Amino acid sequence: MKRSEITDKKRLIRAASLAVMAAFSYTLMTLFVKFAADNTSASMIVFSRFSLSLLWVVIILTFKHLRGKTITIKSKHPWLHLLRAACGFVAISTLYYALENAPLVEVNSLALTYALFIPVLGYVFLKIKTNYKSWAALIAGFVGILLIIKPYFGTFNPLLLFALISAIATATSFLTVYKLAKHDRSEERRVGKECRSRWSPYH
Repeated sequence: MKRSEITDKKRLIRAASLAVMAAFSYTLMTLFVKFAADNTSASMIVFSRFSLSLLWVVIILTFKHLRGKTITIKSKHPWLHLLRAACGFVAISTLYYALENAPLVEVNSLALTYALFIPVLGYVFLKIKTNYKSWAALIAGFVGILLIIKPYFGTFNPLLLFALISAIATATSFLTVYKLAKHDRSEERRVGKECRSRWSPYH
């Protein structure tokens, strides 16, 4: 096996591991939000989430500055940052509202379907190609969404659509990060995301 192939394999394993960790953390977040929703409004939870995220980013950048690292937060693509922030705000707001008014398991299951929307939106807007096997898996995934929502049965809960909107917004956010990754450094993306996310009616 060539050295480049070994490196690519290690990167793939690392990426997959981080993706699993991200999904697990996402699930924990929804669980804690569901607990908090019993005594706190969704708007306050959203405000707290973004405020703490901004504080965390400031701490990271301050730590890097104290270590003598150069920090550049100027971006050549401010509109992509604004789109990323808007999608992030919509994703979090709709998710928290759904958690406040719908069952945890169903909301979390629908929120995690953002992985299904990424290849679809990527193909439509960024012309990212997907093989036929992947499309077959996506179709099966969307059938699963229908089984969760149950639009043709009396048990349909329209509030679950907010979780679906959250998944679509999350997928769009991922694609903007994918585009930004080709141009801006990581700290620029983080600061742009958190600072612009503060432009909300909950602030």
